[in-house]
Amino acid sequence: EFAGVKKLDLVIVSHPHSDHYGGMAHILQRFDCDLVLMPQIDESMINDKSAYALFMRTVEKRNIELRSPVIGEKFRLADNASLKILSPIRTDYEDLNDVSIMARYEHGENSFLFTGDVGFEAEYDIIDSGADIDELAAYANEIKSRTIHLFTVNDLNHLHRGGRLSKMSAVL
Repeated sequence: EFAGVKKLDLVIVSHPHSDHYGGMAHILQRFDCDLVLMPQIDESMINDKSAYALFMRTVEKRNIELRSPVIGEKFRLADNASLKILSPIRTDYEDLNDVSIMARYEHGENSFLFTGDVGFEAEYDIIDSGADIDELAAYANEIKSRTIHLFTVNDLNHLHRGGRLSKMSAVL
């Protein structure tokens, strides 16, 4: 509102963890919105049922289109700006983070990769999917670096994205 924004053309909820959609109901109550993209998952995987219910009620009440993304789908956002959907490849992962929408945003000569909380299994699925390697080259190199690093560290305890401590052996 401070910046003069009155309408949101597109909102992406990378995956249905409450830290990614928890405040979205409030935002969607304040701004008009055409489309919300969110991966379709089994609702039994939802970790915060009340926040999810509020989010879904708000989308329905405001008559906002809610749908799953399509791999390769491209959205024109503004002059010389676009967003291309790269994942999720599948929606049957055990870890809800792996269902995250990954998208590449391009504006002029600049591009950014938004990865949500995608984890190792989904990262490899994305690379194995045949996605345009130019789009994923830098990200793939980062994954390779992290993987090599995983095999060279002595202490297999690490701080997981999201802050919880876990054992790397579960990932290896």
